[in-house]
Amino acid sequence: MSNDFTISEFLIDKSEQLAYQLADKILKHHIGIIQPIRDTMQCAIWPSENSGYRSIHWEKMHGRSGTSQHCFTAKGAVDYTCHLPRLRELFGLLKESDYMRVCLYPTFIHCDHDGLHKQVFTCKGGNNPWVSI
Repeated sequence: MSNDFTISEFLIDKSEQLAYQLADKILKHHIGIIQPIRDTMQCAIWPSENSGYRSIHWEKMHGRSGTSQHCFTAKGAVDYTCHLPRLRELFGLLKESDYMRVCLYPTFIHCDHDGLHKQVFTCKGGNNPWVSI
């Protein structure tokens, strides 16, 4: 097994054709950040449930608004996870990365590029709101 990420790991719907522009966004704005972190931690890190790019169609079919950062209308979003004993270590490194928003959930970490300044949150999951930390 390779230690390098593949673009397909960042796709929730593997049946969808992916435009080159989307693949470029995944490489530049996500793999470019998480690959060095994976190399540093030397442990398995992966997009939680392949939760990187989600098409607007996929979002709406699952009862969502279609306006999520995961739709990649801008730079996109990814939810990362790893073995839970190392999740806080991963969170610490992601807080220091080029992501603008990082939110720690119980089993994964949401990362996106929304906003003009760094924001760090925690969330208990479900319908709970993000709490700034």
